[in-house]
Amino acid sequence: MTDLATAVALALQAAGEGVNQGLKASKKVYIAKPRDFDGEHNYVNFKRELRLYIYASESEFRTNKSKIMFTLSYMKSGAVAHWAESYTSGAVDKDGNLTFMDGWDAFLKKLDMSFNDPARSQKAFE
Repeated sequence: MTDLATAVALALQAAGEGVNQGLKASKKVYIAKPRDFDGEHNYVNFKRELRLYIYASESEFRTNKSKIMFTLSYMKSGAVAHWAESYTSGAVDKDGNLTFMDGWDAFLKKLDMSFNDPARSQKAFE
């Protein structure tokens, strides 16, 4: 082995990775699923929990549709559920298929416009 290869192999062993796994070895990061958003607890916290979970599980959320559907599934009660139902109803085409036209960022902007409380965000910095 060359000096560089030996150094890499030793570093991998020291980190708990097997030499045969090479540099592609990684461990799954476990992130708690977001709490349901009912409009009563902080929207900013919900959005943070949501993004952390989606980004940590990006292999499960490869499309905008999967991210949007996952988010809507955590909006189950009160005015938030009404918003989710209205959004979903607007995404049904004439054949009854669910076709979200928004990208992920556009969807998050719509959520922000509906649920973000600028006064609450300002209080966090005071």
